[in-house]
Amino acid sequence: MSYQAAGAAVASVTTPATVGMAASNRIRASLASGKASVGAWIMLPGTTVARTMATLGFDVLIALPWILIDGEHGNMQDSDWHDSVNAVAVWGPSPIIRIPQGEEFIIKRALDTGAHGIMVPMCNTVEYAKEIVQRSKFPPMGRRGHGGPFPATAWKTTMDDYNKNANANTFIIVQIETKQAVENADAIAAVEGIDMLFVGPNDLAASYGLPPTSEDYSPIMEEAMEKIRSAAKRHGKFVGIWASDGPMAARRIEQGFQMVSVGADVMAIGAGKLSGKAYLSARKLANQDATASKIEKAEKFHIQRGKDDLHLVQAWVEAREHLIVASERPIGRVGTTGREPCLAAGHLAQLVHRVAYGGDAAKRFHPVLAPSAPKPHAPLAAPPSAPAPLTAQPMRRTRQLPQQAVERGARERSRDDTTLITAPPDYTIFSIQNPVLSLTGFTPLRNGPPQRPDRTGEYTTGFVGGAASNSDKSFGVVGLVMFDLRSRGKINKISMVGTTGLKNEGIRAHLQNGIGKKYKGLDTTVDLMPADGVERDPEAYKAAIDKLSPGDAVIVFTPDDTHFPIALYAIEHGCHVMVAKPAVKTVDQHRQIVNAAERKGVLAVVELHKRYDPIYADAREKIRTFGDFSHYNAYMSQPKQQLKTFKSWAGKSSDISYYLNSHHIDMLTWSQQGRAVPISVVASAATGVATSEEYGCVSGTEDTITVMVTFKNIASGSRGTALFTSSWIAPKAEVHSQQRFFYMGHNGEVRVDQAHRGYEAADDSRGFYQNNPLFLRYTPDPLGRYAGQSTYGHQSFEKWVDAVLAVNKGENTPGDFETSLPTFSSTLVVTQILEAGRQSLDSNGAKIDLV
Repeated sequence: MSYQAAGAAVASVTTPATVGMAASNRIRASLASGKASVGAWIMLPGTTVARTMATLGFDVLIALPWILIDGEHGNMQDSDWHDSVNAVAVWGPSPIIRIPQGEEFIIKRALDTGAHGIMVPMCNTVEYAKEIVQRSKFPPMGRRGHGGPFPATAWKTTMDDYNKNANANTFIIVQIETKQAVENADAIAAVEGIDMLFVGPNDLAASYGLPPTSEDYSPIMEEAMEKIRSAAKRHGKFVGIWASDGPMAARRIEQGFQMVSVGADVMAIGAGKLSGKAYLSARKLANQDATASKIEKAEKFHIQRGKDDLHLVQAWVEAREHLIVASERPIGRVGTTGREPCLAAGHLAQLVHRVAYGGDAAKRFHPVLAPSAPKPHAPLAAPPSAPAPLTAQPMRRTRQLPQQAVERGARERSRDDTTLITAPPDYTIFSIQNPVLSLTGFTPLRNGPPQRPDRTGEYTTGFVGGAASNSDKSFGVVGLVMFDLRSRGKINKISMVGTTGLKNEGIRAHLQNGIGKKYKGLDTTVDLMPADGVERDPEAYKAAIDKLSPGDAVIVFTPDDTHFPIALYAIEHGCHVMVAKPAVKTVDQHRQIVNAAERKGVLAVVELHKRYDPIYADAREKIRTFGDFSHYNAYMSQPKQQLKTFKSWAGKSSDISYYLNSHHIDMLTWSQQGRAVPISVVASAATGVATSEEYGCVSGTEDTITVMVTFKNIASGSRGTALFTSSWIAPKAEVHSQQRFFYMGHNGEVRVDQAHRGYEAADDSRGFYQNNPLFLRYTPDPLGRYAGQSTYGHQSFEKWVDAVLAVNKGENTPGDFETSLPTFSSTLVVTQILEAGRQSLDSNGAKIDLV
């Protein structure tokens, strides 16, 4: 059950006069969507703490709609409010200040910081509620004085706009936290200008003579809270409540509370115990009681996760003597106990996501996490010459713990009896062994004898043409990340499997020279398969997978048409799978992977690293505030020199649209989950360069492909159009790959140029170029160590590895990651559009209707 406020409280943010401030008003937008608005509390002063809390959830692609700055019980003065408000607002969430009491000068000081709203404690009477409104609103609605020069900054607007529209946008919350307030709740909710009634559970319990608590409540408390909810609903107002952890937040959401907290900064300092208990409570592992031993086990698990979470590096600098932050992975110390807590922000963000949003019921309340599968349409008429419409059925999500995961979680596995594999040449296998995970990954496999057997494995090792690639990935990505994970104890053994052993010696030397000698502490020891000297073994991957055990994992980085057979073989063996984009070539293959993964209880994902890019992730959330979809235009390119690497498969097993358009198709469909669905596709292409004598690709290979997709907005039925253009004939430029998109919604637009947001450099060998250290940082830190753990190219792999570990331990099911990882079941629509584009090209540009 959920309530949506009606009337002026919502209408005020949609009028033309207030649209400027409304664009920054995340709390109103999230509540007006009808979904639960989940945020967090700040009780410590300082911009570092505020920035960290404001970016909670970025690692799992969630942007919190609000952060409450606690001026009542927090350790801060009103001067600290200015710092915290602006530090929060710049990252997107609406900063709300809970003031110590509703005195006129306090309200004025709080709102003059630019706070998007205030929370006033102990509002017991209708007279006090009316006075709060008078003190919070400019004339003629109230008597707040003009003149504060600061608030416009936090609203990202002008002072003129702020003075005109603050009354309609400022969010006023009053706390109902006494027996008297409950009795007057109906009259308080009726006061014009009050936007929300917020339950203060501790003081409310105390007023009824009960122990202060925010956990399970007595029937008296539940009855009181129902009166508050009913009063809010009756008068079109929102209702919120404090929750101490994820499970309690999920419960309150189910009861109809729309604004729910899930913790605070001070709680995260001791989050080892907090999250261990919360995790057990939420997941109800094996439906057994949370015994002391289980809590201890879960606590240790979360402490280890916290040490490896790079978000902790920026967190808690201002927690004074209570915390010591190391240069790479923070080690925490609380008081003098010497205990290492699971500190911080990144972990609290995962608590928000996995616990509060983790259940199926919770997903219904959060706009970002709404299920992505659209309801099927009736097929539209297809042209006589066009192929049959493509269909994408909603995917069933796994909610029960698979038997395989239970067995794996119950097994005691020692470091000596588990293994991992990876590979280099024509395809590459990564096999990672540790007590709970064995990982295998592949990189380019050929269907027939390769024309240039030495030109493979760029993304895995960077070894191309017998030397380091001349692209921006001269030492690869996958191998480097795996070596780092091994150095940090997540991986024990690494093996790489290809189709030929003739390159093994060169690969070992390449890895040692480019990685082993460059980064302190990175061991590049790796098992290469097939064995040295083997000229060709196109099925070496099968032998490698056959050596693995159920619960091990496989990374597939091969030519597009080989993804399906390799991934399916690994899944049928009981292995978790990550596949490079595009996932597979057809919708039928995609469904087979989803069904096999669900049957085997394994986690199958697509390596769509742009989801972890903080710019793209933030843009996605901004897009979802702009109403219905109208237009999208995306472009992505590769320099034509890459055709010398790609020619052995370009135009044969795949095309440039599958290879590059998949990223931006996923970006758009991900941003439109639950809102708009594709209904038809038309594609066209340019030719002439790839097939020239210089580049020698097979006849028919397209240079540039444009795919036009028509979308239907689900709620309104209005239409939108999207253009996805990809090319591999771009000239050599200051960046390896041009990547940009433009989005227009009914209420706003977004422009992202990913290629030009790093920094410029020039040297004698390369000339002028742009670096993008946000993707992967190749530059060592001052101590000579690899420092790319926080980059999105790295996070794409590590977050999947962490998820596989959690599934193998029995802490999660694969279905728990449907909203935080690009799983096969959540990315079916991408394959649907790509296949339709290919069918349109093969049918002379015919329109392909989707079902």
